[in-house]
Amino acid sequence: MAAEKEHQTPSGPQLMKGYRSIPGGYDTISGKEVFRLFWRYARYEKRVFLVILFSVILQGGVAGGTIYLLKSALDQFFEKQNLNTVMFLVGTLFLATVLKSGLEFLFNWKKAVAVARINDQLVIKAFRHLLYNPFRYHIGERDRKKYAWVLKDAMKFINSIFGMFNAWAKQPFVLLSTVVALWIISPVLTFVGLVLAPLGIPCILFLKRKIKDFVAERKMLLGVIEEVVSESIRSIRIVKVFGLEERNVAQLATAIDKQRDINMKNAFYLGLMSPLSELIGFIGLAVIIFAGSQRIIDGSFTTGTFFVFIMAFLNIYRPLKDISNGFMNYQLALDAGRRLIILEQRAAKVQSNQGSVMLDRFSQLEVRDLWFAYDVADSGGEQEATETEYVLRGLSLTLHAGEAMALVGATGAGKSTLCDLICRLYEPSKGELLVNGTPASDFSKESFTASFALCSQDTIVFNNALFEEIRVAAPESSMEEVWRVADAVGLSAYMSTGRRNWESWIGDRGVQFSGGQRQMIAIARALLRKPRVLIMDEAMSGLDVETGRLLWENIRRMLPDTAILAISHNWDVIRHCQRVSVMVEGRITKTMQVAEIEDKDQFFRSLHIERQKSGHSHE
Repeated sequence: MAAEKEHQTPSGPQLMKGYRSIPGGYDTISGKEVFRLFWRYARYEKRVFLVILFSVILQGGVAGGTIYLLKSALDQFFEKQNLNTVMFLVGTLFLATVLKSGLEFLFNWKKAVAVARINDQLVIKAFRHLLYNPFRYHIGERDRKKYAWVLKDAMKFINSIFGMFNAWAKQPFVLLSTVVALWIISPVLTFVGLVLAPLGIPCILFLKRKIKDFVAERKMLLGVIEEVVSESIRSIRIVKVFGLEERNVAQLATAIDKQRDINMKNAFYLGLMSPLSELIGFIGLAVIIFAGSQRIIDGSFTTGTFFVFIMAFLNIYRPLKDISNGFMNYQLALDAGRRLIILEQRAAKVQSNQGSVMLDRFSQLEVRDLWFAYDVADSGGEQEATETEYVLRGLSLTLHAGEAMALVGATGAGKSTLCDLICRLYEPSKGELLVNGTPASDFSKESFTASFALCSQDTIVFNNALFEEIRVAAPESSMEEVWRVADAVGLSAYMSTGRRNWESWIGDRGVQFSGGQRQMIAIARALLRKPRVLIMDEAMSGLDVETGRLLWENIRRMLPDTAILAISHNWDVIRHCQRVSVMVEGRITKTMQVAEIEDKDQFFRSLHIERQKSGHSHE
């Protein structure tokens, strides 16, 4: 029963996990660090901020000054019944409105300028940090679906900061000037009204905690919805072939249902802020009306003063309401800022670990007693893997300049993982990767990557014109050089048919070309780079035998001194190599000269037998 239960299929649509998973160190980043990140980009806009601050101060002054002038004008009208005071009142309000509108325009304009400039810098920087993040974070199960939020978080971060600035910088000036004007008119009534304001603080703090709890979960669900939609469209061929339309619709519906529940709760607590502010305002207004009416009766308060005081006092709670709404922007800024800081920290660590030795020649690549486990890589090497968790176990091999070595082994033996390690996409858990006897980590990234090229079985091409795609890794190459490598891989035959030319668009993921043609493009791209080490991981699996044979001959002709590591189970590829190494369960079990293989069928049968023996030994 236990085994049966273990293999039961979960009922209902399953949501993808970890799109916006909380990265390590998230909770340790303080608000001070987040705002320090903002200021790093905002400091270049000091003049703009001075103009914004100037307009904010003036808006506050206008608000307070208008109240006092309005009070004086109404007193004149009610006491002397003078129509000229009405004209003065209208003129005063008109000028105050024009000045306030002008300052508001200046504030919004300069704020938009600052937001655009800071946002542009931060988005570019965030994208750079994303690209320089360790490879494990790009493909990790928990973080692989995070790309869509990176640039959005950069933009939301800036908008949230400025939204918070509007609530916590602009509104306090308006509030302060209004309180000062009211204090001049009647200190006693102003004091009575302000005493009631703290009543809302406990409520606001409670709502703030609730809103904070919903921010991260709501964003995670937004990410899931976006991923379901984008992944369905990207994989529309598979969706239609396997009839997965309703499955994906159910996934989306589940995410939307969960998001709706979160939004309803969030709207409930966020919506409470406004009624609470208005309720407190009404209590304060009731007290002021009662106290003010008594003062009118005893003659210490004029009708105009009482009227202006009530109108101005009502305006106090609008800034207070905006200030309370600033908590939402604060939480959004904190969430986005923390993630951007973690992204930056990871990228900085990668760049700081780069060596400085230049790789100006190549003679030998050596893998010495190399161990690797993905669990250790995902944790940044902070934990030790068990024996069974290692994908590579004490692997050693040597590859010399000008030599071609074939690497064969069953699926899951660790061949592609070895390619990733040689290209330094991961760092070994244990052991060494040496180039010319020097640890690979000692070389500068630029000189190391310039010497290596990878053609993988999962052919990656960009949405580009064919000519530009071939020379993407060597952008200074001429048309003649591009044509030479295209001819070497067999692409020129397709160019002469008239259906394709150098300006032909490859399309998203290369959909305009067949699988074999995409492999040709990838190999041509690698050849144009003229690497010292070429790694081919089933790179010709989509080509027919004759095309593959001619392509291999052209590769050796064009790159005679290049060391080639070819992962393949195709004898037509293996027979062109000098040596062949057999890989079983993460180890090199034997290496032999290809010329020594007399019976290729017996050779492949022996691989199967050797794998079976290795499996029994583990049992």
